[in-house]
Amino acid sequence: MEESPYYWWYAYIKLAGRAAAGLHGLATQPPDEPGIANRLCYPAGMSFSEWWHLHVHLFAEPPSTSTVRIARAGDELAEMKDPNQVNLVVPLDWPVSAILALTKSVIRQEQVERNIESEAEFKAPARSQAVYRLSEKWNVNGLENSYRVCRAKAEFEDEMTDQPLSWLEIGRRSGIAAAKHMGPGERAEHDFDRRKTLVDLARRHYVKGKTYLQNSLTNQFP
Repeated sequence: MEESPYYWWYAYIKLAGRAAAGLHGLATQPPDEPGIANRLCYPAGMSFSEWWHLHVHLFAEPPSTSTVRIARAGDELAEMKDPNQVNLVVPLDWPVSAILALTKSVIRQEQVERNIESEAEFKAPARSQAVYRLSEKWNVNGLENSYRVCRAKAEFEDEMTDQPLSWLEIGRRSGIAAAKHMGPGERAEHDFDRRKTLVDLARRHYVKGKTYLQNSLTNQFP
């Protein structure tokens, strides 16, 4: 489940919902498109499975009429005047090789008569046509690490309102890989590099996480 980018979309929307409720350090701007937050909803008391089944249709590619399919009812037939589609009757008791050869000939003749040039190679749509879609580049580990840091920072600021911000403590609380095996009070000199690495990573993940939070309330993530 956590290996799905859609799970992290859900998680960031949920975190953005906490931010909207007043959680420190996670203020979000209004979504780019009116109604997106309401349409996907802040899933406060909803499991990912519940949220996904409720909204899966928004992430699905729209049905395409430009595809090869078997028409099983009258309303599935192409319009007789459709310039780019044709209905074809195929005898199923013929050998497949004979069906393919004759179909190719019939379709090619129809293209010639309609003056349609077929593409030399089928090309899928350049980008997703879903209402809510994933961007071209994403990494589940990166989404998880940034989420952990954003949540840890928000919880730290919510609890420690009178204390200065500590990226080291936020890094520890986040549980990212660099925080493993670091006790809450480590100050040994030989651990300086390890602590510096954790601080740098926590800050870096937080910067990316803020972008993911913003984008979770738009129609493209992350």
